[in-house]
Amino acid sequence: MEREKIIFFRNFFFAAFSIGLIFALFYFAATVLFWNTGTSWATHFFKIDEKEFGENDSDVELHHALTRAREIARSKGLHHVYTGNVHDCEGGSTWCPGCGELLIESDWYELGKWNLEDGRCRYCGYEIAGVFEEQCGDWGARRVPVRLGTAGLTC
Repeated sequence: MEREKIIFFRNFFFAAFSIGLIFALFYFAATVLFWNTGTSWATHFFKIDEKEFGENDSDVELHHALTRAREIARSKGLHHVYTGNVHDCEGGSTWCPGCGELLIESDWYELGKWNLEDGRCRYCGYEIAGVFEEQCGDWGARRVPVRLGTAGLTC
């Protein structure tokens, strides 16, 4: 009986060690594969309509919180971090990870300066992840009414 317990615990700890080792190797491989690619992903911190949720935080507090979240994300190595639904030209714009120059100036939906050429920084040639037009568009902050209905639909 004693020998069977020893064998059971030996097999149990060996299985637990094996599972832990496989998990650690998987975690290491995922970290190596995705660590550098994650810096190019766009991350957005945006203000929600607080009236919808009954919150009463002031716009100054919300703007400060969004700006601080953006600073923390950038300090951790993320390149393209944005603040949204607030007027914040610096937080809403795209900056070159290579030289730090302004690439796409944006305040809310209004675009300003456009310093991209063939998807690269005009100043240092750093390739920016994404698909870009050759020149700045004039989309702006237009509000276009959309009417949803069932006209023309048959069931």
